[in-house]
Amino acid sequence: MKARSFLCKIKDVKLTSKLLALYVVMILLFVGSTVLYYCGSYDALVREGQMLSDILVKQTKSSLATSMDNIMRAIFDTYNVRLLSSCLPGRDANENYYAYAYSVQNSLIEFLSLADNVNWIVAVDANDEAFYSSRRFSPRINYAYRENLQRDKADCMNFQGRLLWRRQEDGTINVSRMLFALPSMRYTGYVIVNIDADVFGQDAQPLANAGSIVFDSYGTPMLYTLNDSMLPLLELDPGSRNDPAIDTQTYSLSWESITNSSLWLCQIVNLGYAPQEMRRLIGMYVTACSGILLLASSVMLAIFRQIKRNITTVQNGITAIASGDLNCVIVPDAMDEIGMIGNSINSMAGNIKELMRKVEEESLLRRQAEYSQLEFQYSALQAQINPHFLFNALESISGLAKLNNDMQTSHATQCLAGIFRQNLERAGSLCPFIDEIQYIRMYLEMYKIMYPQHLRYVIEHDPDMDDIAVPAFLLQPIVENAIVHGISPKAEGGCVRITTGFNGERLIIQVEDDGCGFSQERLAAVFAHKSDEAGRKPRIGLYNVQQRIQLFYGPEYGIEIQTEEGKGTVCKISLPV
Repeated sequence: MKARSFLCKIKDVKLTSKLLALYVVMILLFVGSTVLYYCGSYDALVREGQMLSDILVKQTKSSLATSMDNIMRAIFDTYNVRLLSSCLPGRDANENYYAYAYSVQNSLIEFLSLADNVNWIVAVDANDEAFYSSRRFSPRINYAYRENLQRDKADCMNFQGRLLWRRQEDGTINVSRMLFALPSMRYTGYVIVNIDADVFGQDAQPLANAGSIVFDSYGTPMLYTLNDSMLPLLELDPGSRNDPAIDTQTYSLSWESITNSSLWLCQIVNLGYAPQEMRRLIGMYVTACSGILLLASSVMLAIFRQIKRNITTVQNGITAIASGDLNCVIVPDAMDEIGMIGNSINSMAGNIKELMRKVEEESLLRRQAEYSQLEFQYSALQAQINPHFLFNALESISGLAKLNNDMQTSHATQCLAGIFRQNLERAGSLCPFIDEIQYIRMYLEMYKIMYPQHLRYVIEHDPDMDDIAVPAFLLQPIVENAIVHGISPKAEGGCVRITTGFNGERLIIQVEDDGCGFSQERLAAVFAHKSDEAGRKPRIGLYNVQQRIQLFYGPEYGIEIQTEEGKGTVCKISLPV
């Protein structure tokens, strides 16, 4: 009974403890066998080679790490990181793509001017939009950064801001890292810079019987100094720590990690040829190791049989749950780590059932939202019927007036119909400048029909500007203010003059009236969007036009107003060509 109780306690010991016990047994048995191995002269040779390898790897690591740190600090110093982070916030839905791309490209050019060792740079913002820039005389990029965008992003995410190194087929090196906005540490994107491998060449000088290999973050040889006989060692797996033998030559390997970017330095020392005595010692060592392995295998077999039973139980439960039986409950054979996994899977199955219930509820809500959207679109379609009916009715009235030789009524009706047509057709935020001029001409013509003796207007337009894109309905609020607030209060009426022209790289539109004008306090209240001293509400039209222009083109463009009470107003609009 005591033996059975003891076995039950061993069965419930955690898997890590079982493996640790097995490891201790293996070490104790292995120590006895290694005594025979270290009795020969080869022991001294191996230890001397390993000592040399350890010394060389530390020296090489120190020199190489210092060089890499200096180069990376020069490339990713505080200013460069802030420069890249600030230019990649991700474009807003209403932001102009070309303005945003132009800003990012300028930042990349500035980065290249500061980072001497960089051949080219690829920057990807938070919205996965990629931008590329290179030096004027650098080779053309041969890296498919757009095709590898998601892979590179995932790699950068996994490395959590550390440097990621990758050797390219042309021998150059790509260095990637994530970018965060300071001080909020909000993710803004990632960058890939390309540098030449020879910038590190002076830091790893080859010796007669020694060499070194630096593996990049993906386990590929990135830098190496090897003689011809050591070149097959480039096929080494960084995950392996065994000393290889090539063409009867044995090599001692020492490994060191460089920086925080998962770079591994492997220092290689040739231990020379094995003497004849080594063959006898190797035979003895192989015999001893065979006995040790036989004994260890017997112990391992007993342990792993118990582990296999537990794994089988958990695996069968996982298979049942994967087949859709979420009501299946796993009962582990032992409560080691594998048994704990079985219990966690039971909890996961319960969470999946709850998640599926929530998904069904969300699917129902989504179908209801889609039905509401269809109803909204139908209502929007009905709302368009009335404007089109009114436009067609005005066209019919104009035709009847022409039949009755009432040309004034026909002209007024055509102008009004033209205004309705422009309101219906100009649905976008931009339109050709000629459309805006034609619209404002019809608008002024309608006012002149209503006040034939009170209003005059002149439009001086350069036809070379017809195809320039400007914000839709740009001039109507300004012209309306000129008529209503400037000319209408004057008994003798007045004139509105519109002129267009170029001033360097800018389009200048000037709307001038000889009306009443207004005070400087009233002008300040207009742009501040506040009531003036008399308590009059602000003019929303001028304020909205100013806001639209600066939203499209930036704060350096907009409206400039010159006015004086009793002498009229000049409104000058500045837009980029």
